[in-house]
Amino acid sequence: MALKLLHLVILFIFVSVDITCTNAVGPPKVHVINALTDPSPVHLRVTSAKDDDYERNEILKQSESLDLAINRCGFQVYALPYDYSYILECVAKPGAPLYKGGIVKNPKFNEELNGWIAGGEAKIESAKSVDGNRYAVVSNGVYQSFNVEKGKLYSVSAWFQLRKGKGGAVQIKLVTSNGEQTANFIFPKAGCWSMLKGGFESTVTESAKLQIEANVTGAVMWVDSVSVQPFTQEEWNSHRVESVEKGKVKFEVTNELGMAVADADVSIKLKEPRFPFGNAMSNSILENQVYQKWFLEKRFKYTTFGNELKWEYTELEQGKVNYTKSDAMMAFAKNNGIKVRGHNILWDDPKYATWKANLTGDARRGAAMKRVESVVSKYKGQVIHWDVINENMHHQLYSNVTHNGADVYRLAHQLDPLPVPFLNEFNVIEGVGIMSLPPPPDISRKSSG
Repeated sequence: MALKLLHLVILFIFVSVDITCTNAVGPPKVHVINALTDPSPVHLRVTSAKDDDYERNEILKQSESLDLAINRCGFQVYALPYDYSYILECVAKPGAPLYKGGIVKNPKFNEELNGWIAGGEAKIESAKSVDGNRYAVVSNGVYQSFNVEKGKLYSVSAWFQLRKGKGGAVQIKLVTSNGEQTANFIFPKAGCWSMLKGGFESTVTESAKLQIEANVTGAVMWVDSVSVQPFTQEEWNSHRVESVEKGKVKFEVTNELGMAVADADVSIKLKEPRFPFGNAMSNSILENQVYQKWFLEKRFKYTTFGNELKWEYTELEQGKVNYTKSDAMMAFAKNNGIKVRGHNILWDDPKYATWKANLTGDARRGAAMKRVESVVSKYKGQVIHWDVINENMHHQLYSNVTHNGADVYRLAHQLDPLPVPFLNEFNVIEGVGIMSLPPPPDISRKSSG
């Protein structure tokens, strides 16, 4: 009898054995059952094409089961693939509508203004560029109505160019009987096209309005490539699962003679996550055994100190640096096999600047660079990541005196080249609820940092 091989490749199974992914939460282990009527034991050999170091050989008796440390299994409900694309730059031509417009009628305005209505005293007209691209010319606001369903998530995108007015934002929002939800907003520029991307979750099932409006009196804008794509919660969750790395796993089930065994039973379920799962930690863990047990007992292998590494915590008064608490927490993490993300070196929000708020120019720069040298040198080799600058797309306290932060990143890397450097931010990607931060008017400032 020829040896039979089982190949598990994301959703596709090409074997004579049964495999099921019974848990859609994370990477699973494998639960193997010898359900054969033949009392002779079978030999099982499992290897992973992704985990080159993994290979396991086992002998299973009749009805005996075994849990294996294979940690990849693909699964996904039927769903339209999520489009992760986003163009940050202001460009000469608008992109195509994502999802071909989704549920939006006439997303490219190729049917002129069919499906679109000017809001209030606003005006709308159809126009065409020299290359034949159609778009809408809108003064103040325009909307389109369509049906939404309660609990569904809607991914929204559109392209804008400002033709008249300045200094104001353009926003897309959903208007229902429950009120308004802002999908996102953006500050479009004149002479080029900017992409907006956002989303919302519907709280009702009814006909709703997708409303595009400018917060500038007398504003005139060009609008093109509008898209609204609905997703169920299950579909949305499956996209998150798809972002986890997957690979091939090969199963070989043979008898004592090395011959293939037909109709072997193989099931897969989550036994232990291998995803780098972590949680923030406060210094109270040092004295609280209940907290320690909760954190360590099959939960977290990664951590970020909530405040104890921040400049605002380690140097309350200028020149008086105190790493006592962070030292103790670093030792606790090391003794318990927990990897630490360094958070953070500098925080650009002036609200938390304390005594640094009184520094200006070279004095502020000098203090900032001294802080970098102090904390990075102190914990060299002890952190896997550094949040080098915190929230510098919202604030610029130190970025403004360090060449948009470039000097900070450069020095941190020179002092300790192993940690992965990060810019830690909030509200900068698509989400539901509070939407993403729009590109700042001078986006070139960010690219140099």
